[in-house]
Amino acid sequence: MILVIGGRSKIGAALIAELLSRGQQVRALARSGESTDSLPDKAEAVVGDLADEGTLVTAMAGADKVFLLSSPHPDAVQWHRNAIDAARRTEVRLLVRSSILAPTGKPRRSSSARTRHATGTWKPPDSIT
Repeated sequence: MILVIGGRSKIGAALIAELLSRGQQVRALARSGESTDSLPDKAEAVVGDLADEGTLVTAMAGADKVFLLSSPHPDAVQWHRNAIDAARRTEVRLLVRSSILAPTGKPRRSSSARTRHATGTWKPPDSIT
């Protein structure tokens, strides 16, 4: 099963549609109070928040892969750390984090670099290095 965090975004919605078309089981994370009406019926919606590692552990239970997409935010590094820690705790085999380019076309170095640092030496079993 694949958990998509950021499934209501354009990228996330396209990913969910593609995964479902390939017969994959998909779970999409939605924040409390957020509408899940735009999610396909075959996608399982689960409530959680990147700011709350406990809800991420619950959302990742049974998932072997996670796609993480979040918007730029001052707390993004902590959110990503929460997701990485939850993936460690739930034995996720593959976590893919999609980063967003700044309007200049250059990566948001500070956030991306700090998130990479947050992973430390942990690599899921199927990690791409």
